[in-house]
Amino acid sequence: MTRRPVLTVVSSRDHDAPGGDQMSFKTYLGVRDGVDPHELRARMPKLWAQYLRERFSCPAVIAASFQVSEQTAYNWLDHRGRPTGDKVLLAMCADPGFADWAKGQLRRAA
Repeated sequence: MTRRPVLTVVSSRDHDAPGGDQMSFKTYLGVRDGVDPHELRARMPKLWAQYLRERFSCPAVIAASFQVSEQTAYNWLDHRGRPTGDKVLLAMCADPGFADWAKGQLRRAA
């Protein structure tokens, strides 16, 4: 059985500082073994639908909030498809609790 790669990218908040303020995604998320990007991709439709159900009242509000069609909103709620990066960034910018919510979901999955 081949082992899938695990996301352990190290990012620096200050690229100019030698040694910088670096933190791995494993540390940031508080998980021991990192995040399997393949598993995350497979789980994303369900996670996104869960987030939308918890935060929005109906597909019409989802569609208006993310500037997508109502059909796309229904598809997301039915786990058919995942959001594009710009929609996730919109959620991050508009909902201050999104990042903590997502981290919590990833911790539970790890």
